[in-house]
Amino acid sequence: MGTVTAIDREPGEAVHGFAFHVLGGAGRVRFAGIGREAAEAAVIAAVEWLRAVERKLSRFRPDSLVARLNRGDAVPADADLSALWREAADMERRTQGRLAATVLPLWQLWHDPLRREPPGPAELAAAAARCRPVHLLPEGPLVRLSRPGAAVDFGGLGKEWCVDRVADLLGQRGLRNFLVELAGDVAARGRSSERQPGWWVLLPGSRWAWPLADAALATSGHRMRGRELGGVRISHLIDARSGRPAPGAVLSATVLGATCLEAGIAASDAALAGEAGVALERLGDLPGLLQMEHGDCILHPTLAQGVRVVGPAVRPTEAGSARFAA
Repeated sequence: MGTVTAIDREPGEAVHGFAFHVLGGAGRVRFAGIGREAAEAAVIAAVEWLRAVERKLSRFRPDSLVARLNRGDAVPADADLSALWREAADMERRTQGRLAATVLPLWQLWHDPLRREPPGPAELAAAAARCRPVHLLPEGPLVRLSRPGAAVDFGGLGKEWCVDRVADLLGQRGLRNFLVELAGDVAARGRSSERQPGWWVLLPGSRWAWPLADAALATSGHRMRGRELGGVRISHLIDARSGRPAPGAVLSATVLGATCLEAGIAASDAALAGEAGVALERLGDLPGLLQMEHGDCILHPTLAQGVRVVGPAVRPTEAGSARFAA
């Protein structure tokens, strides 16, 4: 099995779990109701696909298609590259330009390790001019970025896209009960046993577990990633429209969606908001958990009705809005 490691098996249940490292983080797949050999074959196929995509689309690999695009090269018009580019364009449209895969020049400006003070207006304008509009220009069987100095990073949606694709891959193998997780973002199909309503997943940063079934959960925020700049905490999330980091009012947003990509885009867009009301508006009808900088948690009623408390009980502080004290 290489670096895919079996991690658990629930007593009395045909549940098999596997852990692995991919896309720069931890991955996990669990299967219910199938034999060990079938589970091993399925997870190996999934990890092989993930690592092939990573080789092609990670900007951190100097030989990847994305790294070559960012150097100004023309690269083969790969199907996965084209599919992810279409999803990125849809993400930009849905968030009115706040999230963009081409925001990398602005991100690099704010996160330059040699920088000691925030960038000024002229620097921001110059970096923003490299970010949009950017297209994939066809050159026969090749494509290249349309704007000199442009650069792309699919990190803002690629992991969630991969979660969905792995779930599709497992479904195509005839599997019906499984959980896929990549660095905390998860998709579930079916349930872990006949006695359970789904797969119990801990909502990040909380003491609540949710029975995830035929849906996905994704989280975005500022708890773990960022830097200090000029005495101020700078988020890793950059608003492509304003050119500035997220203000940090929403420490994290966890969103329930039909797909991991849908949930991830909504979570990141909510995490860019400067106040709870705006974040909730961006979530729309999608249930979510918002954890705010001053300690409040706002839990959507749909999630509140189904959660199981796995730690000290949490007291409701505002009826109707499902707001809870942290």
